[in-house]
Amino acid sequence: IAFGSRVFLTYLLLVASIRSQEVIAAYFLSAADIGFLRLAWRCIDLVSQVAVIPLTTVGLTTYARLQDRPAELAGAFDDFTQASAFVAVPAFFGMAAVAPTLIPFLFGDQWHEAAPVLRILALLAPEFVATSMLWMIFTAVGRNGTALKLAGAQFGLGAVAAVVTAPLGLVALAAGHVARAYLFTPAIVAAAGRFIPVGNRQLARSLLPVTACSAAMAGLVLLVQGPIHAVLGD
Repeated sequence: IAFGSRVFLTYLLLVASIRSQEVIAAYFLSAADIGFLRLAWRCIDLVSQVAVIPLTTVGLTTYARLQDRPAELAGAFDDFTQASAFVAVPAFFGMAAVAPTLIPFLFGDQWHEAAPVLRILALLAPEFVATSMLWMIFTAVGRNGTALKLAGAQFGLGAVAAVVTAPLGLVALAAGHVARAYLFTPAIVAAAGRFIPVGNRQLARSLLPVTACSAAMAGLVLLVQGPIHAVLGD
């Protein structure tokens, strides 16, 4: 019961740190803005369910098997992170590049204002991949108390960021969430580093190649989609 309750509360807080944005935003923004925010998160969830969540599930069982061999566990974490990033980061960045076309095509023209929000949230890709794998490590090595404290701190900081940025508009709210995520992730990595040999520099080096290539791809798409649209139209 003690183990399971900590795991449950940790993941409840991780979900709440995202959903609380919508509650806070509802106080400052319109119902339409909340709809745009929810749609952007649905697009993020769609990619994560394909490119991230399956690997975190497999990763958890692998980490648990290696919990008494920290060096091998760290190697497995690096492998899973790179494998997930290889699929997820290009998907997120590519989706951001074509968002103004993709969202009206999939959901209708009335949702076009969700595109700027999706573009900002897609910048979470490297951070999202890394932290999704990191939370599994705490569960695998039985450090759920540490994970619960980190999740609580993340929830609190996310709520503060939402209260500060929501009055400035939907784009500012999304940007505040992305900034909070990147500022807090080093603390999660440092906490995991007390149990296995992982560090922020090592993680950044691991994610840099795929992130740089994905950014170059997205930049190229941004450059060519204007001329393509001029020739082919909608």
